[in-house]
Amino acid sequence: MKNKHILQKAKNSFVFYARLSLTLATGKSVSTARSLLEALKTCPDSVIYAHTHRFLQVHQFTGPSPANDFSLWASQALGDEELAEKLGVIEPLSYSSLAQMRKDFISILSRHLESRTDNRSVPPGQELHLLSSIRFSIPTGQKAWDLEEFWKSLQKSSPATLYLHAFESRLRSSQGISDFSKWLKEEIGEAELAQKIADIDPHAQTLSEIKENILAMTAQRLEGGQ
Repeated sequence: MKNKHILQKAKNSFVFYARLSLTLATGKSVSTARSLLEALKTCPDSVIYAHTHRFLQVHQFTGPSPANDFSLWASQALGDEELAEKLGVIEPLSYSSLAQMRKDFISILSRHLESRTDNRSVPPGQELHLLSSIRFSIPTGQKAWDLEEFWKSLQKSSPATLYLHAFESRLRSSQGISDFSKWLKEEIGEAELAQKIADIDPHAQTLSEIKENILAMTAQRLEGGQ
């Protein structure tokens, strides 16, 4: 018999959405570390997103998250491995705001340029063309009022749904928490499960593996475990 507390009904259901992104060219490009720095100071947040989370959303289907686009460009086109390593420290899924991520990119580039006398430029054709992302959230038709319904709906969820609710949603929260954790804690009193999901390291697993971990944690709770 299931624990009545575990099957507590929520006042507000959890509605599952899928994230779709439309990537657009801005018509702007950079060819040096300094021009990248200046671009990052003024570009819209959608550009920061396009070169960080967009990259992760595409590649996390098959493996752990790679470096951001700026780091890869610094290494592969600019040939500045020192800068690439510094920029590679930025792990997009660890941030709760694009504004803070922007500040850290700017800080890294500024300090790097202060210590360098050269202003190397990429060969023609190797410029970083800045992209922008327009994001859409599409209802999937899945909805949950309690933990069992949440578990069943999550089983049917796509990687795009998991990505949106488990990671990208942190950018919308002033507390930097995911949609899953927020609903589980606030609506059905599952604070411990919410914290376990929040503690998942997104950099060492694929989205498929993360989904299986969340399903396993939820199933354990449904069976009356901790």
